[in-house]
Amino acid sequence: MAFAHSVSNKVEAAYRSGDVREKQQRRLMANRAAYCARPAGGEGKQRRG
Repeated sequence: MAFAHSVSNKVEAAYRSGDVREKQQRRLMANRAAYCARPAGGEGKQRRG
């Protein structure tokens, strides 16, 4: 749903808001899990100096 569109029914708006938050939370947790699963030592990073 585009942000330019408004939902006139408050109940429907609340459900949609909850759905959006749940999707964002799932994406955040998946990204965090991928970050935590990386090997220690910063593989792929190089130090300059």
